[in-house]
Amino acid sequence: MKRLRTYIFASVAFFIVLTGSWWFYRTLIGPDAIYNGQRVVRTTQWYGYSQVLPIPTGRFSDGYAYRDETGAWIREGPYVEYYPSGNVRIEDYYLHGHLDGKESVFNESGIEIFRIYWEQDKLVRRLQCPCVDP
Repeated sequence: MKRLRTYIFASVAFFIVLTGSWWFYRTLIGPDAIYNGQRVVRTTQWYGYSQVLPIPTGRFSDGYAYRDETGAWIREGPYVEYYPSGNVRIEDYYLHGHLDGKESVFNESGIEIFRIYWEQDKLVRRLQCPCVDP
């Protein structure tokens, strides 16, 4: 009976550690992804760290990037910047390191103030919001 109780306790502890590791990986590190045929890794920049524990306190940006032959990081796929309050500041999309597609800019209240359309880092159109997609 005592051996069975030890086995159950060990199994539950293992399950908790495994679940916590999976949550940490999916939430803070993020899985690798593929955008436009390029294997990318998730990049997150933080505003600051806690005074008590060495854990991040506020996100600055989330995005995906890959390294080129020279070792430089090239942005690829969706990119989001945040205000210190946690509200979204900018939503972009990158194609091989160049802005491509729709860029939305928000104020600190979370209201979209304008929208810009890009094509390979060239400005195509800028709309003052309230916006209606073409």
